[in-house]
Amino acid sequence: MTGPERGPDNPTPMRWTFPAAIFLGACLLFLVQPMVAKALLPWFGGSAAVWTTCLVFFQVLLLAGYLYAHALATRVAPRRQAWVHGGLVALALAGLAVAALGFGSPAVPGPALAPQEVTGPVPRILVILALVIGLPYLVLAANGPLLQAWYARCFPGRSPYRLYALSNAGSLLGLLGYPFGLEPALELEAQGWLWMALFAGGLGTCQLLAARRSLRAAGPAPASAGPPPPPAAPGPAPGVRLGWLVLAAGSTGLLMAVSNQLGLDVAAVPFLWVLPLSVYLLTFVLCFERERLYVRWLCLLLWAALALAAGARIAGSTWAQVALQLGLLGTGCMLCHGELARAKPGPERLTSFYAYVALGGALGGALVGLAAPALLDGPWEHSLSLLWVSLVALGALRLQALAALQRGPVRGLVWAAGCLWLLALVFTLALERQVALEGSVFLDRSFFGVLRVDHDDPGDPLRERMVMVHGETVHGYQFAAPERRRLATAYYGETSGVGRCLRGHPALHPSRPMRIGVIGLGVGTLSAYARPGDLVRYYEIDPLVVRLAQGEGGWFSFLADSEGQVEVRVGDGRLLLEAELRRGEPGRFDLLVVDAFGSDAIPVHLLTAEAFALYAAHLEPENGVLALHLSNKALDLRSLAWAQGRARGLHARLAVDPGDGLARQRSTWMLLARRPEPLELPTFAGLEGAGWRPPSTPRLWTDRFSNLLDVLR
Repeated sequence: MTGPERGPDNPTPMRWTFPAAIFLGACLLFLVQPMVAKALLPWFGGSAAVWTTCLVFFQVLLLAGYLYAHALATRVAPRRQAWVHGGLVALALAGLAVAALGFGSPAVPGPALAPQEVTGPVPRILVILALVIGLPYLVLAANGPLLQAWYARCFPGRSPYRLYALSNAGSLLGLLGYPFGLEPALELEAQGWLWMALFAGGLGTCQLLAARRSLRAAGPAPASAGPPPPPAAPGPAPGVRLGWLVLAAGSTGLLMAVSNQLGLDVAAVPFLWVLPLSVYLLTFVLCFERERLYVRWLCLLLWAALALAAGARIAGSTWAQVALQLGLLGTGCMLCHGELARAKPGPERLTSFYAYVALGGALGGALVGLAAPALLDGPWEHSLSLLWVSLVALGALRLQALAALQRGPVRGLVWAAGCLWLLALVFTLALERQVALEGSVFLDRSFFGVLRVDHDDPGDPLRERMVMVHGETVHGYQFAAPERRRLATAYYGETSGVGRCLRGHPALHPSRPMRIGVIGLGVGTLSAYARPGDLVRYYEIDPLVVRLAQGEGGWFSFLADSEGQVEVRVGDGRLLLEAELRRGEPGRFDLLVVDAFGSDAIPVHLLTAEAFALYAAHLEPENGVLALHLSNKALDLRSLAWAQGRARGLHARLAVDPGDGLARQRSTWMLLARRPEPLELPTFAGLEGAGWRPPSTPRLWTDRFSNLLDVLR
């Protein structure tokens, strides 16, 4: 594909410029996605919905880029196309320069754009993305289809669809290059500058050469017109165009549903963002590079097995679930993209085809990323995406039966078997929903995840309790029996690290009440420790959690039953603490609890050096203690928390409570104090994990650098 092609008007045209520009443009297009999303993540509580919202934005802007490329290629004279697109590239470069001056780095949102509150997160994210990366992303989105159209004009007789496969290979390289190359090596500002340099230098040069070649191919018409060109072939039928939309929407919807599922069940990290998107792009590469790589019957069999397994949720460990979800996504996308590749039109309708594919992708993304959270009370978009792709599989099964089986009765049996399988999948998904809701008395969702309240062991006076569950993580529970309602439970029992601090710390200041700050409300369990005169101040980002903890529904009463003074401030804990310092109101907390790492989508910005400096500024100067709840099934945060504390000159102690399986759950706490005395109280006698030392000292995270690959279990 890089060799010379000679002709009378251009002896040695450089055909490599087209694939080079397309490859590099696609690489930059997908390299910037996790980079920008990572910068936004701390501002919106580390929610997994940040990535899905970004994906919706990128899909819509991809559609806009494809529509622009289609209009330019079909409605503008060939000799003017290069000038128009070159002007847009120059405008995008000017926008990046302005962003660099305003935010300190191009393509990366700076602190000036950080919201002071987290109300209306989706519109805020979309506006920030449009300001920071909107026009450059539009240019890159249009780059692929436009250059392919120019290539088809410059080199008639050669299929440009292989360049589409090359484009997706570049996208795949950009995605994988971020978590494995760029993220561990450079801070965010440096990443932005490198991205701009590649955009301006490499892509600009390749595109200039490609535009020059296109202008030559679009030279003046010859003097003798010759025979008239043959009439244009009729366009694809409406049913074919609808099929393009359905296939593209199905694969994109499945991509977003799987990404969201992994973000909720494992972790909201760039590494697990790019894996599903990489699988999605790889199927495009395979299907459009060589159509025979799509083996329909094999994909149908794999999908039938994996969809039922995912519906029944039979995967056990974290990595088994990741493997199942990625296998499901890969098989489903092979089905959708394989059928798309077989239904593609001729090169003369290339840009139109890409526009329909992008429109389908935008529709699928909007349905899963925007409509589902607004209309559904639970994470049911994953099941609906399975059904959507299963209908595609049923259509592919019919085509396979018609193509391979000549006898009518056999075809009918195959079709009937496929319909029975679809019914089995529907039954499995419905059963999964029923099991998920069994025992639940409340289910709702917000931008920050799905929240439900379960009623466990009703009628048992010893075990009956109300449990708050966020995604798959228990956020606290309260016993129903009146004599047990004030008992500190779950990760906050008297033998837990925070429980030992609260029982022993008053001995350091017997003459005054305690001041306790808590990032992460849960059901408000820590209020059970408050004595008359004590202050417990909670910082909670999710208004839905606040409503339930304050007594909505009558399920939880820790806040109402507390003997101390209880305050709840709604918003991101770090933003609220920073605002208090700016007002000259440090908390002077005897105990500052950070309980925000139990869920799988952890807020990274609460683990950076800047965050620990903020915590230290809010501690009581002499005997203040910082307690970090580090119980997490997917991430091991102990070494990082230890290193951050030691870097601030704090004494550290690990506290592990095995729990009793009833009132107390197994918990891991890291306790940090200015002086060793608060961590040597009698209440810490017999503490498990006290002699723990980190096996290695990781590179300290900052607001501009973090690498969650270091802490994945």
